[in-house]
Amino acid sequence: MYLRCVTGDRPRAWVDWLAWAEYCYNTSYHAALHTTPFEVLYGRPPPPMLPFEDGTARTEAAGALLRTRDEILAEARQRLLQAQQLAKKYYDAHHREAEFAEGDWVWLRLLHRTTQSLDPRAKRKLGPRYAGPFRVLERIGTLAYRLELPQGSRLHDVFHVGLLKAYRSDPPAAPPTLPPTAEGRLLPSPEKVLKAQKRRDVWHVLVQWTGLPVDDATWRTSTSSASSFRIFSSRTSCLSRRGEML
Repeated sequence: MYLRCVTGDRPRAWVDWLAWAEYCYNTSYHAALHTTPFEVLYGRPPPPMLPFEDGTARTEAAGALLRTRDEILAEARQRLLQAQQLAKKYYDAHHREAEFAEGDWVWLRLLHRTTQSLDPRAKRKLGPRYAGPFRVLERIGTLAYRLELPQGSRLHDVFHVGLLKAYRSDPPAAPPTLPPTAEGRLLPSPEKVLKAQKRRDVWHVLVQWTGLPVDDATWRTSTSSASSFRIFSSRTSCLSRRGEML
């Protein structure tokens, strides 16, 4: 970013600026390192660069070169600071201050983690961005919180504050529960068969699962005969007809 700012003023002389821009970057203090990249690499502070004073150079060409060097360094440091301020501006635009107390209820955003780690019934791409709500058990340091996750969840219970959002409605009596699972897979029990179709000599049934809405019904394949489907349909109180159950 700052190299683009430096070369923008003199696009035909960017080769002359490249080495000084690199020097400026490697000798600048980095907040993440608490030092300069030069000192991290070599184990000692960078050598000081003395400013040029008129009359100290033996030739006019050398003096002009040193004056140009000082101008490049000053402008490169200014553009480096400009790039840092611009990056901070865009970061602060999406940054929010959040603080929670023990017992508060919050929504949890999973980001790159799959929602099925908390609820195997969740729809991945079209599902909600936040899961929960969950209760805050304790505060870990200044930026992390431990949540009361449902039994059977496959996630660590400590999350960064940036993944949490306050729950504004009336808090539930208890955290949500998960359906029966085994090795991360959902183990629902069938409630009734909504429909059956025979495709290429293979029976497909649309099964509604216990405790789940009709929209979450799924198609399952089976090698059973049509008579078996009619028997299963009668047990689940479904109307049936040959080749299809309604």
